[in-house]
Order: sequence, then C-alpha cells, then structure tokens
Amino acid sequence: MQQDDCDYVWILNNDTIVEPDALAHLAAVFVRRARPYLADYCTIRSRLLFTKKYHPRCLPLVRLSLLLVMLRRLQRGQSDRIGMIWRLMLELSREIAHPLWKTHAAETAWYQRCTGR
Repeated sequence: MQQDDCDYVWILNNDTIVEPDALAHLAAVFVRRARPYLADYCTIRSRLLFTKKYHPRCLPLVRLSLLLVMLRRLQRGQSDRIGMIWRLMLELSREIAHPLWKTHAAETAWYQRCTGR
C-alpha cells in the first residue's frame, strides 16, 4: 500500500481463489460504468419523485441536472436512454400528483409508456 499513483486497489483474503481473467473483467466494469436500462430508469424516476414530494422547489435544478445526464448518455452512445429520461421528466411533471400506485398494472402501463417498451 506504499504506492499512491494507482487508480484502484483490490484487497483479497489470503485464502481467496481468483480466476485468471477476473481482474480484467472487474477493470472493464469500472471503465464502462454502464448501468442497465432498468436501473437507469428506476434511479431517475426515484430522484424525480423524491424531489417532487419532499423538495418541490428544487425540481427545476434536478431537471437541469438530468439534461446533463442526457448529454453524458449521448457521449456514451446510450441514445436510447435520452428519450426515456425526457419522457420521465415530462410524465412526472404532468401526470403524477400522488406517486402511490393503486395497482401493479397501472405502474407497469406507466413504465411502458415512459420507456416505449
């Protein structure tokens, strides 16, 4: 641990058995940092719902930050997520007065409208 110019540190127990290419796979995940589509959807939706419910005055700032998220997604080549983020921002500003769902079917239909899936 004397070296201070490294990007990552991997600490293992002394009895850990590691596959030969495990570190390469782990490093690839850190380099890509790509989230699954559904995780992106849930994270952004939760951020908007939380802000709308508890800090409504901060909602414009959150929307502005999501525009920056959309630019990052475009840089990463994840253009399919830009439409999803945009639809989430529009749907949540218009439709949801109370984020409590009466049925799972209603939430599923809303998710399909927002994601186009």
